[in-house]
Amino acid sequence: MPHERQVIRVAVRDLLIAAATAAGANVHATRKIPRRMSELPALAVYTLEESVDDDSVLSAPRELTRRVSLVIEGLVAQAAGTSVDDDLDALALQVEEAMHADPYLGGTAGESVLSGTELDVVEESDRLLGWCALTYDVTYRTFAPRPLADAAMDDFETVAATHNLGNAVHVDDDAEDLFTVEAP
Repeated sequence: MPHERQVIRVAVRDLLIAAATAAGANVHATRKIPRRMSELPALAVYTLEESVDDDSVLSAPRELTRRVSLVIEGLVAQAAGTSVDDDLDALALQVEEAMHADPYLGGTAGESVLSGTELDVVEESDRLLGWCALTYDVTYRTFAPRPLADAAMDDFETVAATHNLGNAVHVDDDAEDLFTVEAP
């Protein structure tokens, strides 16, 4: 079973292909972006850092609320009679529109929000390439991984509980209970 990050990357790739951006079907769920003129414009979808909400420790069973930085990187080549900046902005706008149309990424995420955009123009040989990276904060939830099926675990048989009313009662006066689970 793939990690949920992979599921999200593939969902974003499929979303961008379906949106019919200038990149068409040239959208990849990987960091590698084609640089051949015949393959541009192109988009790459990948994830960077991820954090887990501190309140996840309070859930039982353990449900992790995660926030991952998802990057959609675009590359365009300057077309004859156009501005590479305009072509780049047009592609970035198409990506933003597609992502805004489905912030839940086909049901794989709780939300996705654009958090930043980087733009650059690179001169490569005799051509200008426009590069952009749109970063989205994507929130999703997973349950903590379960132990392997063959991992040995002790049977739940006994619980010991101790309770003290605080400073009003001496430690020797703690209430103690022992619960034993009987086999069915």
